[in-house]
Amino acid sequence: MDTTLLLVGIGLAAGFALISLAFFIQEKRKGKKVFFIKEATALGVITGIGNSMKADLSPLSLEFQVLTVVTLTGWTLVFLLLTLFFMGARRETLDWKTAGPTVCIASVSVAAGVFTILAYGLDIYASAVLVWKAAFDLFAVSVFAYGAKVYVDANQRSPERRSSLMASTLILVSLSYAANIALHEIPLFLGGVLVPGLNIEEILDFVRIVALIAICIVLITDLDYMYRIPISIYGIFAIAGSGVNLFSFGEREGTADPNLFSGALIAIAQVLKEGTGSKGMLTRVTTGDREVIVESRPDHDLVIAAIAERSSLFLRRSTQIFADMFCDRFCDELNKDIGDISRFSDAYQMVHTAFPYLKH
Repeated sequence: MDTTLLLVGIGLAAGFALISLAFFIQEKRKGKKVFFIKEATALGVITGIGNSMKADLSPLSLEFQVLTVVTLTGWTLVFLLLTLFFMGARRETLDWKTAGPTVCIASVSVAAGVFTILAYGLDIYASAVLVWKAAFDLFAVSVFAYGAKVYVDANQRSPERRSSLMASTLILVSLSYAANIALHEIPLFLGGVLVPGLNIEEILDFVRIVALIAICIVLITDLDYMYRIPISIYGIFAIAGSGVNLFSFGEREGTADPNLFSGALIAIAQVLKEGTGSKGMLTRVTTGDREVIVESRPDHDLVIAAIAERSSLFLRRSTQIFADMFCDRFCDELNKDIGDISRFSDAYQMVHTAFPYLKH
């Protein structure tokens, strides 16, 4: 049995299990939801277990090769989900300039992995393995480098020790995959090893386990951290169709009085509808450095708006969730005369459920 390979698999499975458990507990206890990364970590547990199962197999056997293809395909899916998480934190739609090449490299990796099984025992087998594993490593480099950029930007906008640690950890992981190509895959293809008696691939696997432990520490010290997004949010509003502000949250730096903002937003929506003949609802208002994400519920004569630096997939989804929660909670009140708006103050707790990444 390859004890080192077994420990690597157990380490990866345990690390992802801890992170997945943290998200599960948060969702059950506080109703907080996180997109993509919870699924990624759960799949990481299964794939880590698959890695540990290779410990009983001979590295030269076809069974070992097949299981390696299965596990690397599993890691490809995990990393694709992480890519969606990183992109969703910064954008409302996919950044295809990044996603396109990343998905292309991932597809080459999976296809090459399947081809290596078919080429087992043939003269082209070694070349097929190099293309397969190098493509996977390049894919991983692009995923974690992009993730590092997200947290570097987050730290620049709002300096925080955890953002620095996340950025540093993701950079380390990205470099470890790049090093695996240069120090292990290429020398192995050329018929030798860089340092005799030293398994560089396993050493780099342990580096990634250490990085995973660092991420676990970040979560354990502040479970809410991973729910935050690196976008400045200036205000969240619930507005009646008449333009009356029912509820507002946030400091709204550089914005006007919430009543003035609410009336102006409804007026803009009405003018655009009448002036353009559009039958659709207003979904956003964009300026040079602000974006207003708008979610309408015409059946309840309600508009939810969030003022942010810019929109993202998570922010759009959170606005929709908050609109649904507000309608469910205040259904009867919304159908009455506005009167005293203090009865909508309970929405404060709903904000932190729908927007779990906001600081209290």
